[in-house]
Amino acid sequence: MGSHLRIRQPALSRRDLLKLGVAAPFGFALPNLPFSAPAALAAETHYLAVRDKVPDPKDIFFSVQYPGKPPIRLAGHFWYNEETVSAGRKCPAIVEFVPYRRRDGTMISDSKMYPWFAFNDYLCFRIDIQGSGDSEGVLTDEYTDEELTYCAQVITEIAAHPSCDGNVGMMGKSWSAINSLMVAARPDRPEALKAVLVCCGSDDRYNDDVHYMGGAMMFDNVSWPSSMWGWMSLPPDPAVVGDPWKEMWRERIRNADFWFKHRRREFPDDR
Repeated sequence: MGSHLRIRQPALSRRDLLKLGVAAPFGFALPNLPFSAPAALAAETHYLAVRDKVPDPKDIFFSVQYPGKPPIRLAGHFWYNEETVSAGRKCPAIVEFVPYRRRDGTMISDSKMYPWFAFNDYLCFRIDIQGSGDSEGVLTDEYTDEELTYCAQVITEIAAHPSCDGNVGMMGKSWSAINSLMVAARPDRPEALKAVLVCCGSDDRYNDDVHYMGGAMMFDNVSWPSSMWGWMSLPPDPAVVGDPWKEMWRERIRNADFWFKHRRREFPDDR
């Protein structure tokens, strides 16, 4: 039998993994250059340029309140260009609201976008919506009025950030694409919201969405709510939220529900 050379890789922390993820898009983005040794070197050069100016994302919290409910805190990640902010220059901001857990669920994809935007002088915020990740509260469905109200309040708070020039854009894919469109369409949308940039979203959820296509119920109406049951039951991180993490987790579990029931209630006579 032939011998096999085994190389033991060092264990990576989540933060180390995030740092490595930052470099990934730059090499592939170089024109007419395969991702080989030269491309890897170029990617590393781009990565180091970003790392020189953009620190690891900071945890940031926003206080929000829905009518009739006590105030809660929403947790987020915050990227910025340290050189620009230290010089006192104000920057426009980008924000995304997602329930898929910024510290583990979307960490890699976030690290491929937001450090680069921050390098180019945008303040970048990635927020866990209520009841997800490290945010307080309970999430009971997609795009509830409570969720969209919180989005609007956070945008107003971001616009008032000392390093923000008062202009905020929303962006996102899928869930965050649709809540971006819905916040932009609200009559009470924040004055600071100047633009939305969306991917894989829809402004017609009855005729053109993963749940309904021309009003016909799609398979995603069963598969996706099943996955959300798992996402919504995951705990917050004690390293971020501290001692309340256990009660926050219990509140999520006590209020866990199968969201497919909401889809059925939308069209009770559907067969």
